[in-house]
Amino acid sequence: MLLSYSDEAQNIKIEINKRNFGSQYKVKNYLGISMLVIKCEDMFAHKLVAMAERNKTAHRDIYDIHFFLNNNWEINKEIVEKRTEMKFADYLKKCIKFVENIPDRGILSGMGELINEKQKAWAKTKLKKDTLFLLRLILAP
Repeated sequence: MLLSYSDEAQNIKIEINKRNFGSQYKVKNYLGISMLVIKCEDMFAHKLVAMAERNKTAHRDIYDIHFFLNNNWEINKEIVEKRTEMKFADYLKKCIKFVENIPDRGILSGMGELINEKQKAWAKTKLKKDTLFLLRLILAP
């Protein structure tokens, strides 16, 4: 579901998921409606899993993961391990290889309409490299 305050405002994407992976939620109020919203560390875990397991690459996942890493969000490692049936470090290595193999020329695919021109210029030149750097930092002892 997409919501927007006005025609000029960016859309807000709302996803409803009924699968149970042990995610935790908190109550948030949006436009006068109380709703359960997934906790940040759980959202990050699900996004990390989705990035490398989609049938088709969603470049917005890389953008989101960069945002989460750059803002020092925690990752619920238990969710990653439960969903992937892999140790967290092993799955992170898989994610790094996945991002390394993404062609640079299509990095804006699927997200060009979601970001402004300055963000597009940055994404074209730095998104992949910076995301790989931040993912590797998590693995560093």
